[in-house]
Amino acid sequence: MLRLIAFMKPLRAIFRVIVVTTSSIVYIGVLVSLFMFIFAVCGMQLFGGKFEFEHQDAPVQWHFDNFPIAFMTCFQILNYDSWDAVMLDGMRAVGWGALLYFVVWILIGALVLKVRKRYS
Repeated sequence: MLRLIAFMKPLRAIFRVIVVTTSSIVYIGVLVSLFMFIFAVCGMQLFGGKFEFEHQDAPVQWHFDNFPIAFMTCFQILNYDSWDAVMLDGMRAVGWGALLYFVVWILIGALVLKVRKRYS
C-alpha cells in the first residue's frame, strides 16, 4: 500500500491532505466533546431524577439521571434525533424553563459547532 502511494502522485496528494486535516478533526472533536460535557452536567443538574414518568407503558429511554446517558442524550439533541420528544419530557418534568436549556443547546450546536443533519 505504501509503495502504491509513493508511485502515484494523485494518491500521494490525497494522503498528504488526510494527514494534514487529521489534527483539525481532533480539535473539532475536543471542542464538541467539551460542549457536550458542559451541557450534560447542566442537564443532570436541571433534570436529574425528574423524568419519572412513562411513555405508553415504557420507561423514558433518554434522560439525565447519570452522566453516560446524559452525554448520549446531549449527542441525540445535537444530531436532531427526536430532540423534540426529549424537550417535551423536560418541559413536562420541570416546566417552561426547560425550554431555555434546549434552545441554547440547539443554537450552539447548529450555529457554533455547525453540526447539521443531512436528509437524503
